[in-house]
Amino acid sequence: MNSMSSQQYDQFKNEQQPGIVATDQVHLQPMQTVPYGGQPVPYGGQPMQGQTGVYIGQPMQTTVITTAPRWGWGTLIASVILYGLGCVWCGFLGTVYAILSYVDHKTQDFNRSRYKRQCSLGWLIGGYVSYGIAILLFIILVATVFTAVSHDYYGKK
Repeated sequence: MNSMSSQQYDQFKNEQQPGIVATDQVHLQPMQTVPYGGQPVPYGGQPMQGQTGVYIGQPMQTTVITTAPRWGWGTLIASVILYGLGCVWCGFLGTVYAILSYVDHKTQDFNRSRYKRQCSLGWLIGGYVSYGIAILLFIILVATVFTAVSHDYYGKK
């Protein structure tokens, strides 16, 4: 038999962290099976009528301990920085979605908050990628123009 004393159970239940599942005491009962085609028979019990499968004793009561998800300022700060760098539309929309995510989080509508945070992250990723591509193209353009001008200046063709 697999069980714990009442004191051990209370100590275990008090040590639980948020998001961990705590269950009431469970007493496992050994099984005895009869030959192929037969029904499982619990020790000391009668054969189960009209059912196949495993004998389950009493149902367990499960308690889930949860806390509210955290909301971070990272998306809002990154979108304001993106706006300041010159990627106006992506930075603006990222900021709007980050603020709306914060409002939904404060009203404890966590699903909508998560959705709007993901939209904000999408605009941020798109903005930073397009900003990076624009900088790379600018560097290539400057290098090309500098090379052409220097060849013309020094007379190399």
